[in-house]
Amino acid sequence: MKEGLTLAMIVRDEEENLERAVQSVRPAVDDIVIVDTGSADGTVALATRLGARVFEIAWPGDFAAARHAALDRVETGWALVLDADEVIDGRDLELLRKLVRVDSTDGYYLVQRHYLAGAGYDNWRPAEGAYPERERGYEGFADNYALRLFRIRPHLRYEGRVHETLANLDAEARFVTVKTHIVIHHYGKVGPAARLEAKKRLYLELNRLKAQERPGDAKAHFELGLQLHELGRWEDCLAPFRRAYELDRRHTNALYYEGNTLFKLGRIGEARARLALLTGAEPRHADGWVALAGVERESGRTAQALRAFDNALAAQPDLFGAWFNKGALLLQQARFDEALACLERAAALMPGYEAARFGVWQCLLLLRRFEEAGARMLQWMPTGKELPGMVAMAGAQYVEGGDYYLAERALEPLAEALGRADVAALLGAALLAQGKVDGAERWLRRAVVLDPAGNDARVNLAQLLELYRKQPREAARLYEEALKYDPGNELCKEKLARLRPAR
Repeated sequence: MKEGLTLAMIVRDEEENLERAVQSVRPAVDDIVIVDTGSADGTVALATRLGARVFEIAWPGDFAAARHAALDRVETGWALVLDADEVIDGRDLELLRKLVRVDSTDGYYLVQRHYLAGAGYDNWRPAEGAYPERERGYEGFADNYALRLFRIRPHLRYEGRVHETLANLDAEARFVTVKTHIVIHHYGKVGPAARLEAKKRLYLELNRLKAQERPGDAKAHFELGLQLHELGRWEDCLAPFRRAYELDRRHTNALYYEGNTLFKLGRIGEARARLALLTGAEPRHADGWVALAGVERESGRTAQALRAFDNALAAQPDLFGAWFNKGALLLQQARFDEALACLERAAALMPGYEAARFGVWQCLLLLRRFEEAGARMLQWMPTGKELPGMVAMAGAQYVEGGDYYLAERALEPLAEALGRADVAALLGAALLAQGKVDGAERWLRRAVVLDPAGNDARVNLAQLLELYRKQPREAARLYEEALKYDPGNELCKEKLARLRPAR
């Protein structure tokens, strides 16, 4: 066995990703072994052009077997295992090379960083710019340790058809492992939807076989539950999660997912019992506390929900989900100062999360800090695709609830920049309800120009002209136009019946 480090990969139809993965670590490795399991695209030719030693095998239906097909062809003392949708940043390569020269260690756990399309994932953390080129605009990620750098030894073998793990099969042989801060940047959870769905279904098939072959393995049952959970098969995933916990009481994450799933199914009492069992056994399981808080909130037990959120934050002070959901609950309870503090923290943790910014804006409005609310929203709107719709929705709620002054103060600073017919119509309605005729006429006319089919603004403008401006002919014309869009509008018919004689 030669000294040095080999990149060992198994691939299939990875023409799109392979070069990025290989080139990311090329300066740190001495050899490249790529095993292809049946690509139909240009993966094999690309791997050859990249200078790899390429071997083609039939897909064995077993990721561990495929890994061995690669490792058995490694000719150096160390192997680095990557998938094609992973990369290592250049700043970490020097340390990678140093690690393989340490005689006292046999393997290293690297941080596998899964980039995610948004919040709401377990163990989610906001991207803070530590690896700007690798974060590539993703808002956050979840981390776990993975044993990917290790010595080639006959007693180190992968186990499991899927979610395979490296195991030491010789209890008497030395196997010293160390955790490192080197990050593997993984993009496998943010690819095209069709590809992700196909991958989930393949993993489900392999997970079923793994659980059948290893009926006493808690991890195998837990992984089957997870795969069913990812596919949204809520009823089906309950039994594997429960079985995993029955087999190994240390497998408390099974309780978390079981409780979470029961909550999704509306089985609130059962969900509370499982999540309470979890948090009793693992008081620092932050996601468990957040899930329990959701159960308590759904039950109308506000005090218990807030305590659960506080327990989550005691365990993990920068947990976005706890700050955001606690803020949303406090806002619902009209505890605006407290809600604002929570939502500000959530928005700071995840600046791109528009619902948090919207919550901050609402709190500022309800605290009557109108100028600050308007200035903040104007600052956020250029990069917020969903914010204009959220603002319009809030304006509609204020108008429908009869809080016309709040609707005015919320919408007036934003209406020009938004350029939306619905916002102009709502602002016009709010001003008209307060007798502010000049402003109301301006915005109602603007709304009709922006959306000629917007009947609410047209009817309100007609009433303004009829009642305040004493212009019955113009009002009648607008009522007639309104009937073209809404022939059954009884108000317009009634108005025209009175106004036509005046024409």
